[in-house]
Amino acid sequence: MDAFKPLPGSELLAAILNRENAVAFRLIRNGHDINFLGNFGHNALMCATQRKIYPIMEFLVLKKANLNKQTTDSGMTAIMLAAMNCDLKAFTILFEAGADIHLLNKKNQSALSYAAKSGSFEMVSKLIQKGSPEIGSLRMISGGVWSLRKTPNVNQKDDYGYNPLIGAVINQHEKVVELLVENHANCDNIDHNGGFYLNNAIKLGKVTIAIQLVRAGANIHHFDEYYQSGFELATEAGYNNLVIEMINNQSFLGNN
Repeated sequence: MDAFKPLPGSELLAAILNRENAVAFRLIRNGHDINFLGNFGHNALMCATQRKIYPIMEFLVLKKANLNKQTTDSGMTAIMLAAMNCDLKAFTILFEAGADIHLLNKKNQSALSYAAKSGSFEMVSKLIQKGSPEIGSLRMISGGVWSLRKTPNVNQKDDYGYNPLIGAVINQHEKVVELLVENHANCDNIDHNGGFYLNNAIKLGKVTIAIQLVRAGANIHHFDEYYQSGFELATEAGYNNLVIEMINNQSFLGNN
């Protein structure tokens, strides 16, 4: 019968997933393996992040749980899960503990990719706050320790050809778009379908986003897969303010 006895770490994962917090705390205190990997490579910290059980997350961090373990199926990390779920509390716990913000999952997506897609201005700000991509910025992590953390690549393309900016554009997160553009996100990057950020914003009717992209230098003469340019799309849709912005912008005289 002993052969069928649950491994110590698996009991901990089950307690967290079932929200049996008292049991989980007891198991952690009793020395159960906090880095035990369950199905698909999830550890206790990932499970607590997914369940949004913040006290257990904080206790696991205190006990030196592996912050950067990646799942075996998709390569996700705990901080990616927090960003994907737009969970600022969980994200902040992991970020301040020093979680690696540069890791990529198996689709080449980062925590920044998910933060931009979920529309969390606060998360994106934390990830790219102050400092250039080359220099980064000095930040305090847990225990009063200071760390020089390089700013993530705002133009990191995933396997779909998207960088964080197009994720924010597609999901219509205007403040995040503005923040990314201010931090040199590429306005003319092409996704794998041949669409452009500006054209996508116009098609979605997000005129404010489109104006931000034009002001940031997006080429209004780029053609989409239907051979329509941003200028043509804006004109046909009757977005007069956007058309005027395009005409006043020097890109109007750019390459055709």
